[in-house]
Amino acid sequence: MYEKRIDRLFSRPAFMKEVRKAETNQRFIIEIASFIVFFLVYFKLTKMGGAYIKTLDSSAWPVGSPEAIINFLNIIGIAGAIACCWFIEKRPPRGLGYVKAGLGSEYLVGIAAGFIGFVACVGFGMLAGVVKINGLMPDIAWGSILFLFVSYMVQGMTEEVITRGYLMVTLSQKLPLWASAVISAAFFSLAHIKATGLNFLPLFNIFIVGVFLALVILRRGSIWMAAGFHTAWNFTQGNLFGFSVSGHEKSAAILSAQIAEGNPILTGGSFGLEASIFTTLTTIVLITIVFLVKPIDRSAQA
Repeated sequence: MYEKRIDRLFSRPAFMKEVRKAETNQRFIIEIASFIVFFLVYFKLTKMGGAYIKTLDSSAWPVGSPEAIINFLNIIGIAGAIACCWFIEKRPPRGLGYVKAGLGSEYLVGIAAGFIGFVACVGFGMLAGVVKINGLMPDIAWGSILFLFVSYMVQGMTEEVITRGYLMVTLSQKLPLWASAVISAAFFSLAHIKATGLNFLPLFNIFIVGVFLALVILRRGSIWMAAGFHTAWNFTQGNLFGFSVSGHEKSAAILSAQIAEGNPILTGGSFGLEASIFTTLTTIVLITIVFLVKPIDRSAQA
């Protein structure tokens, strides 16, 4: 009975059912080993590229944002994930969640949800007296802001396709769907292990956000909404409010906001507000909403 309830909550979308029928599912160990090699190469390349970019004069960039250039390096992850799945698992892009149906609408809803989600975290922080909004920044670098948003589109999509579209779907060929979602969320959390100010609460928050994003993909039947949410979540905290994003340095922002010093459970410490209890509460609400929304059946859609 318990397993049937879990199966209903973690229902398998059409694109994952198609992947499960493939003959290559007999090479599970090879596929997992390929993912590990792919991720290590991707991580090394982006780390080397990011380190090199940081040595350059930031004024050399047309919009003065080396952070955005570093985000664009993540396109290596998108291309690599598609290539590995295509040539090793014989999976077309649809098998990673790139379903044509709902591309625009699902992505935009994800953008809106990511924005609302982090604004809710800020709202909790303001009610608790640890977040203060001082108004607009005096000189808003709109060019940098726009460029950063586009770069977060790349970064958000990359993390979704690697952890959910690639890893979760590969795991789901041999493991229960709930276990695949949880393992991919744990991997997503541990991928941030070297971030500034990391401790148990931010790791846990990243984990449950990973579970939420896995559920979004499973319930919506594609990667688009999760990628849109990821993009807007990071952009809103980093470039709307000017907070640290997962421990990274602050960059151009629209609003002048500040987080009071004090208990890191409330403030998130140097990691940023997403390491606070307010993000925990917000994510629990989001997971509840996903459970309540009826799954979309895209079996008859392209």
